[in-house]
Amino acid sequence: MQASKDETVGRELQGCVCDMAVTCRSTFDVDRDASLLLTSNDDIKVFAYCAVMIYDNTPSQLDDLPQHSKLLLEQDKRCCHALEPAVRQYAELHREGLDCAIAEIWGSYRPGTPWRALLASNSCWLLTQTAPSCSQSPQDVHFNLISGCLLVDRKQLGRLPSMIVQHPTYQWILRDQILDVVPADIPGMEYATRGNVCDHQVSFALRNGN
Repeated sequence: MQASKDETVGRELQGCVCDMAVTCRSTFDVDRDASLLLTSNDDIKVFAYCAVMIYDNTPSQLDDLPQHSKLLLEQDKRCCHALEPAVRQYAELHREGLDCAIAEIWGSYRPGTPWRALLASNSCWLLTQTAPSCSQSPQDVHFNLISGCLLVDRKQLGRLPSMIVQHPTYQWILRDQILDVVPADIPGMEYATRGNVCDHQVSFALRNGN
């Protein structure tokens, strides 16, 4: 999608990816005991991977979506809330499925500490710390079981935060262009595009709202 220079085509592709991911995950939305639905690492991998695809490809303004897409997202949200306890319990006991999903999205992911849920009202968030290497420090990885939001060192991997996307300067230059991003390695920057935009890698940061 990022390779597309046509914004309209990019948005259409984004909508197709979102609809496909929601449809795939709807196979878990049945009137059965959740423990009977999530019985393998492959189940968790599919559930988590679809979650991130849905989050990364849902536009910031839902009003522009077709009615069928809105209905799919509403049904998916109910499904996530219903299955959250079962997914959390399985992921804490058997990490491989969630690790595989994250590795599909973030190629340099290095499994480290066991996944664990945050406390109380934040229990929908799972946390792990990547394994260190000779040249890389451990990084905190958060995954939200409800929204599908994936954070690396508290920064989104895959999609820019809405506060940047909705900023007037971003809208003026890039409008609704879809950008795949990673945490930036340039001092003072927060995010950088995974690929090039008009033959340049673009970095982003907000300072006092600008």
